[in-house]
Amino acid sequence: MSFLPDDYKPLQSSAGGYIKLQPGENKIRCLGNLRELSPNYVPASPDDKPTVIHGMIGWSTKMGDDGKPTRQPHRLRPGDAIDNPEFDEPAKEFWAMIIYNYAAEVVQVWDIPQKSIRDQLVSFGKDADWGDLRTFPVSVTRTGEGLETRYSVTPKPKSAISDEIKEAINASPINLKALYDNGDPFTLSSGGDELPY
Repeated sequence: MSFLPDDYKPLQSSAGGYIKLQPGENKIRCLGNLRELSPNYVPASPDDKPTVIHGMIGWSTKMGDDGKPTRQPHRLRPGDAIDNPEFDEPAKEFWAMIIYNYAAEVVQVWDIPQKSIRDQLVSFGKDADWGDLRTFPVSVTRTGEGLETRYSVTPKPKSAISDEIKEAINASPINLKALYDNGDPFTLSSGGDELPY
């Protein structure tokens, strides 16, 4: 008999709906449609909420009411001017995508500022054998610490989205556009019953 039961899972923080990639393997299912990144993409309905957004992100430090400095992100839509003298450093490209986190068993937002991860996802998306990222899970492996942190993305076998994941999606409406205004993408009323795929 082991110290822990075989079905034990560490508790996940209920605060925040963003995935924080842990050291080692992180299995996720991309629920975002990369076609939405195209400037020519037209949603099926004006009420459709995006499943992936991109743009530039810059950070600025301001003094809080308590006299302590706080860093705030500023996300810019594609085409917005990026010469903002208030940024602490030059703005960088980002993606934000809705994903399913298999370890936590929840739908979350994956903020992807790492070019190496984005490049690997684009590579799978363009590969005839893989294609649409929504049709298979991926394993994102994080190794190293600090400036030595590295990420590798490995596709897993294609599979249909389970009923449990569909239920989690319906229970977790997310409005990614709120990120452009430093809003909370998790505070919105539940939209229609239509899944984004």
